[in-house]
Amino acid sequence: MLQDIPNDVDQCFVEDIVAIKPTGDKIQAFLNYVFETYIDPSGLFPSDVWTEFKAKTNRTTNVCESFHSRLNGIFNWSHPNIYNFIDQRIKKKY
Repeated sequence: MLQDIPNDVDQCFVEDIVAIKPTGDKIQAFLNYVFETYIDPSGLFPSDVWTEFKAKTNRTTNVCESFHSRLNGIFNWSHPNIYNFIDQRIKKKY
């Protein structure tokens, strides 16, 4: 099922976005740009390039933010004392 989702991007674009678009030349030009660049299979960034469905995908592309998020996840309180902090660091090997 998940392998079919990138193919559903174009259907979603047409049914959900284009169907409710306001009228106007600038809107149409923008939607043409989005379609030709990101939706069309022969576009610069087709949907199979930018759609990602792996469970192992990082939730952030910022390494520092990712580390901070994992570090916060090991504590059940917002300001651990130094002994708990060191103990958790040793257990998790961060």
